[in-house]
Amino acid sequence: MSDSTIKGLQEIADLPVYVLRRPLLLAAIRDLKDLSSRLLKAESESNKQVLQEGDLKLADLETENEKLRQWVKDLQSAMYINCVYCGHRYGPKGDTPVAMADVLKDHIELCSKHPMSKLKADNKALKDKIRKVLDLSLTAETDKAAHSLLYDIKNMLKGGVE
Repeated sequence: MSDSTIKGLQEIADLPVYVLRRPLLLAAIRDLKDLSSRLLKAESESNKQVLQEGDLKLADLETENEKLRQWVKDLQSAMYINCVYCGHRYGPKGDTPVAMADVLKDHIELCSKHPMSKLKADNKALKDKIRKVLDLSLTAETDKAAHSLLYDIKNMLKGGVE
């Protein structure tokens, strides 16, 4: 062996292993990229399938829900519905053209004896008082009025009387 050949072998021996194996590493990187691409494509297709199955289940549930709503309407169509707070009665005759549940919901909105009416009235009163406080320009004259309104709001929020 010549001196130049020995020197060349020594230089190769001093190179890091990854340099000597670079073609193998490049091939492995290409394989990993290909595998990653195939996995992403498979995951995307799987997600599409899961979404399609979810859409079908949702559509089935919505259909079932509508059937049950109609069933309740049919059951209530031959019944009297009473407001338990004021006693108002809705009957199965021609004076009730829509589903009884809808009639009762509409009545609750207007019934002065239903607890929801008190909540709506309290809400309106609080909003009105807050508007008045916000509209006041706080001066020495209006300070007392603002304080009084704030006191009323505080009591209402605690459940006190207006």
